[in-house]
Amino acid sequence: MALGNAAATIISGAVSAYSSVSAGNAQGRSIQSQADYEARSSEQQAELVGRQKNVVDRRYDRLAGRTRGAGVAATAGKGLMLSGSPLAIMADIESQIEFDRAGDQYNLDLEKSGYLAQAERTRYEGGRDARSARTAGYTNAFSSALSTYDSYRSLNTKGPLTTKQSAAKAQQSRFSYRSGSRGAV
Repeated sequence: MALGNAAATIISGAVSAYSSVSAGNAQGRSIQSQADYEARSSEQQAELVGRQKNVVDRRYDRLAGRTRGAGVAATAGKGLMLSGSPLAIMADIESQIEFDRAGDQYNLDLEKSGYLAQAERTRYEGGRDARSARTAGYTNAFSSALSTYDSYRSLNTKGPLTTKQSAAKAQQSRFSYRSGSRGAV
């Protein structure tokens, strides 16, 4: 009967250890998959900001063209030449448009960099958390193995070993270097 209980204890412990490792690996894969998905989402956001940057650039080109055309038409309508003050005013307006464009481009570059950094950070944290989950699975498996060993030992010794019994068993199992046989030193 004791052999059946011992076998059942060992099998139960092996299944528990295997389950712990499998669960840790599955959780690690799930965490990594989620992190990759979130990182791809951030990279797509960065790509959209890049496209938005092109749209903003074209909008400023149209604004500059309209402003130039309106300035030339207003100056010509008054019978003036495009020189002196009218030209200085147009140059000032154009430079202000370029400053506004540069500011918007800079802000969009910052936003894009932020999304890319977020993607990188998400991947790093996902990898770290996945490794932790796998490590926890192996740690739990090791704990199950130790618990199984303790249960097996208690079946064979009619109860768990006390510290004194463990020391006596360890002493009996040491090798004698002089004789090369098992026994007390």
